[in-house]
Amino acid sequence: MVQTNPQSEEEPQFDHWKDEWDYRASKTVSAFETLSETELLQRVAEDRIDAFFTLWDVIGGKATPEAALPVLWTYLQKHAGEPYELSRYHCAAALFQLLGMPDPECDNELRKRAQWNLDGEKERQQALRELKQLIQTTVPNAHWS
Repeated sequence: MVQTNPQSEEEPQFDHWKDEWDYRASKTVSAFETLSETELLQRVAEDRIDAFFTLWDVIGGKATPEAALPVLWTYLQKHAGEPYELSRYHCAAALFQLLGMPDPECDNELRKRAQWNLDGEKERQQALRELKQLIQTTVPNAHWS
């Protein structure tokens, strides 16, 4: 439940952390939606990911596969280890959405192997090579740098 702060009509007070999380995530989405595709992808390239992981949703819904897929693949490839698990999870969701293969239950075996480090980093990197081939086959005009 949101309560209005008597000192400021713009900044509500929250009774529960989830209400504040949802409020701030919504504000972040609104801000990201004003950015161009180039600006959104630049944030990924510079590892400026928001704490709410909403950047990935905006990219998945707004970006073009040709521009975004190589950037998302590169992010997955470079960001190994446990500290990046949630970012990889959401990045992979955006990537597979852009491939036309939304997978909310994470049933796609390639997605699981590319985003998680369950069988070790060497195996995850192998999955990423397979994913790159899938991207290049599915979106041959992707802009690889």
